[in-house]
Amino acid sequence: MAISSLAKQSSHPSSTLIVSYLNCDESIEVVDFTETTGMGIEGWVDEHHIKIGSSNFVGGSFNAEVNKTKVVVYIDGEIFGDFIISNKYRLGISKLLSKLKDQFSLSLLSGDNNGEEENVEVLIGKDSDILFHQSPQQKMDYIVDLQKNQHLNVMMIGDGLNDAGALKQSDVGIAVADAKNTFTPSSDAIIDASRLVWLDRYIHFAQLGKRIILFTFCISAIYNVIGLYFAIQGTLSPVIAAILMPASSLSIILLTYGLTDWVARVKHFKN
Repeated sequence: MAISSLAKQSSHPSSTLIVSYLNCDESIEVVDFTETTGMGIEGWVDEHHIKIGSSNFVGGSFNAEVNKTKVVVYIDGEIFGDFIISNKYRLGISKLLSKLKDQFSLSLLSGDNNGEEENVEVLIGKDSDILFHQSPQQKMDYIVDLQKNQHLNVMMIGDGLNDAGALKQSDVGIAVADAKNTFTPSSDAIIDASRLVWLDRYIHFAQLGKRIILFTFCISAIYNVIGLYFAIQGTLSPVIAAILMPASSLSIILLTYGLTDWVARVKHFKN
């Protein structure tokens, strides 16, 4: 299982966090806006050239603290200031990862620097792959390597645009959606950020659901074998056969629904 920024409390890009912090409601027109992946954004606002991103991106000399996520603001050729972004881990994430690493091999792919490496090692284990400074392409290449060279089925969990390629490449991609973020990458499933700590329960429920489907397939096969026997014997009238055929399909649907609902209640998947 590959995870990207799974433990972060916030899934917003740095620019969105800064706007939220400044509490700016006014919309300002930006001309010639461009984004450099993994580096920053820039554009012209009221005839001022503004760049927001890493120290390397904005240029010029600037005291960058080691192992800190720093967003530097550049206006008209001068460094205006900076923001230091720190991670806050989701409540219950430690317990979730402890359960997941007992069942799966975990990896973490992050576009951030390695300032949180020690904390991440505690969460997912030192034996896990923990990769920082990962571009979207590197994340996708890592998934491809697991699939083609190690012949593994990969579940990818990500919460941002830079995870979109890896989510699509993985066998199962789960996008973490935040109520404050209207963008959700293309994926096989979407999980609300507030429900992320229940991920192990959802995986277990999906495994039980597969067993229920296999069981109902077996029941359906028995129906067909019995029906074929009577059809060969010619002991059923066409009217009875016409009634039994949709009745058997309906009974399978009801059985599947009933078993799924029962399992959800027994396993406390339903509130």
